[in-house]
Amino acid sequence: MTYTELLTTAQEIAKGKAEDYSHTSDRHSNFKFASDIASEFDSVSFPYVTLISIKLARLQVLLNSGKEPNNESITDTFIDLINYIALWGDRITEGK
Repeated sequence: MTYTELLTTAQEIAKGKAEDYSHTSDRHSNFKFASDIASEFDSVSFPYVTLISIKLARLQVLLNSGKEPNNESITDTFIDLINYIALWGDRITEGK
């Protein structure tokens, strides 16, 4: 795939995900939501909470929109949440 084709593909994916996950015209709304929540946690938990918060923000939009997502399914989102929480729990409880 050429440089231009990669950029075009990336732009198409970003547009589709914005349509799926942004509940406002602000394409950064999910990241702002995640930042607000993650700021309450320590540096060890911060990356996990950030990813979980982004998934929760996306899930909220998907569940309230009533439309079929273009990219990740609602089930995929729940599975991602399970995995992120399990990884975070492992990190906290095992001290790794």
